[in-house]
Amino acid sequence: MEVKHKVLLGLPPHNFDEKHPLFLNFGIFFHLDTKSSVDEEYMHINDWLSTQNSILNFESLVEFKKFIESLNHNKKNIINLAIFSKREFMSKKQIQDIKEFIEENNQNKHIEIILKTDIDKFEIFYSKLEFYNFMKELNLENYISDYSLLSDKNFLKRIQTPFLLRSAISSGGKDTFLINEKNEITKLIRNLNIKSLFKLKNKNHWFVQQFNDTKSKLGYYRSFRILAFNSLPYFIYPNVSYTNPITHVSEKDKLSKDLFLNSVNAGIEIFNFHKITFQKIFESLGNPFAALDFVCIDNDNLYISEAELKYGPSEKYVINQIEYFNLDKDYFENIRKQLNVEPLTFEDLYSIFE
Repeated sequence: MEVKHKVLLGLPPHNFDEKHPLFLNFGIFFHLDTKSSVDEEYMHINDWLSTQNSILNFESLVEFKKFIESLNHNKKNIINLAIFSKREFMSKKQIQDIKEFIEENNQNKHIEIILKTDIDKFEIFYSKLEFYNFMKELNLENYISDYSLLSDKNFLKRIQTPFLLRSAISSGGKDTFLINEKNEITKLIRNLNIKSLFKLKNKNHWFVQQFNDTKSKLGYYRSFRILAFNSLPYFIYPNVSYTNPITHVSEKDKLSKDLFLNSVNAGIEIFNFHKITFQKIFESLGNPFAALDFVCIDNDNLYISEAELKYGPSEKYVINQIEYFNLDKDYFENIRKQLNVEPLTFEDLYSIFE
């Protein structure tokens, strides 16, 4: 006799508790079709999980191991397992330990663990350089701006100004610097060494990359983030700023609502134009929740900077744009209509285990 189990294993920082993005205001909530709007009460992931008898939720590997030990040896237990975490919160050894634990238990006749999330791909969401290698394997290197490792002594000959000096393993615009003249980089590296932010032993984590100057054409900096669930792109939004060339998140210099909505419409056009390519990338990423950040000045030239694990728009997006521009339920319904996608509900989480 077979017994099937659906298990969510949320490891830090993505254990499904009050701090999880699917619990907070900037998560999946405004994609819900009913009992929700941007500014009204909505159901939290914890509340929803508490009503689901067929999805088990564990917040540590210890809890999961206890569950495995408790299984009936007289039955064949099929465990569909979805693991949620981030590489920066896990060592390579921890990832290997989980894989070995799964392999060891699959040798038992009464257990079969089927991993529904590809933890081998965590590195791609952690390192931009790993993501670029991943894109090359997909034959999509034309979607990556020219770059060169800092460990390459000839990197200055390979790149034109302006360019970015970047750390492959930082996020949120940290350790990213805009270089307008090549002679600036020597002084910057010296200052980073003095501040101990730049360590020569990690030199292979650093690279320079061509800067795509959207402001020179648009009058402001603009980039986009596209979100996907179970490999299907479902939402796109712009980050826009007059003065921030790194993250393009406007915290001090708000654009007019007309310019913001123009960027939204441009994003929708880009989404529909490149949807097949986006879907190919998300399918290969192997995680039910994913996002891509990219710059696009025209439809033919799109440059993706990184892949991230995201469960909805970021908190900055909510604070800086949704609240500032007073975006309501009609705004999201209109986007979904133009993208030809359905709103997500917590019931969609079941599809992870299919």
